[in-house]
Amino acid sequence: MNNLTKNIFFILFLSSFLLIVNCNAEELIPTEKNNKWGYCNGKDEISIPYQWDYCSEFRNNKTAIVGMYSKETDSMTYGIIDAFGNYVVPCEYFIQSGESESYFGDKNGYYLIKDFNLNLYGYFDIENNYFCTPKYSGVNIHLKNPENIISVCDPNTSFWGYIIANNENPVSDFCYIITGPWNNGSAIADSLEGQYILLSDGNRVMIPEIYYANYSINKGLFIITNMDNQYGLMNLEGAVATHTWYDYIEYCDNE
Repeated sequence: MNNLTKNIFFILFLSSFLLIVNCNAEELIPTEKNNKWGYCNGKDEISIPYQWDYCSEFRNNKTAIVGMYSKETDSMTYGIIDAFGNYVVPCEYFIQSGESESYFGDKNGYYLIKDFNLNLYGYFDIENNYFCTPKYSGVNIHLKNPENIISVCDPNTSFWGYIIANNENPVSDFCYIITGPWNNGSAIADSLEGQYILLSDGNRVMIPEIYYANYSINKGLFIITNMDNQYGLMNLEGAVATHTWYDYIEYCDNE
């Protein structure tokens, strides 16, 4: 390879690198022109052409919601794009807006996606770039946890179970009527038989009927109430962890 060829190769490589750097979604700003929306960068240069009827801001510099209006149905359908304007979710659904990021796991969490025709739910996992097409009758996406476990509802039985969000592999059977958020390797779920403590290794422990478990779990303990509506703590083995019952217990955020 001669010097001229090397120099041309280097310039092409550098240009490609700069193009990627300049596509940082931090600089992509929703912009409207002639009743269509696209994205400009911080220099007011068009980065993604005007083509949609709605554009949101980007979440975690990775993804944004876009929408198209249909005169035939007099409604909007929505999809999700990446920082290059490519669809990661087709523009065919209703997508929960990013304003509720505190519920959907901050900017690196999820989008809740609904199928207009079948009224089924799916989600998009931003961190793992994973799209679950709407197939569940309910999706409970709580604050994102290290195990990336969420709960979903089987449309055939209306029972809830837990899955790993980035591959949909089951963590538990669909046998619960109410599920709590996954927190530090465990969760509380209500079944027709009673309440259970669920663990990430697949085991579960039934909570005695004389207690009612609060869904909040902190450092291997969760709040319970007894038959007299007094408050105590229980561990993940199902054993009461306090010798004294209180009128009220509340977790603090402080470590």
